[in-house]
Amino acid sequence: MPRPANIIRSTKLNLCLPEDIRAWLDIHLWSDAELRVPLGSYQRLILSLLRKYRDEIEGRKNDPPS
Repeated sequence: MPRPANIIRSTKLNLCLPEDIRAWLDIHLWSDAELRVPLGSYQRLILSLLRKYRDEIEGRKNDPPS
């Protein structure tokens, strides 16, 4: 059975990172079971961080002034 299509389509984004940040990221996403960084790990991390950031920004924007 084929996988259902995503409701929100994905778009490609190229990103340049400093080498030290990329090395740190690779070390933290590394899988000893797969002996590599698992497919989709970068995407899952970036999406979760961006969603958290977006929620933080939108939450503050909608808060009443103190």
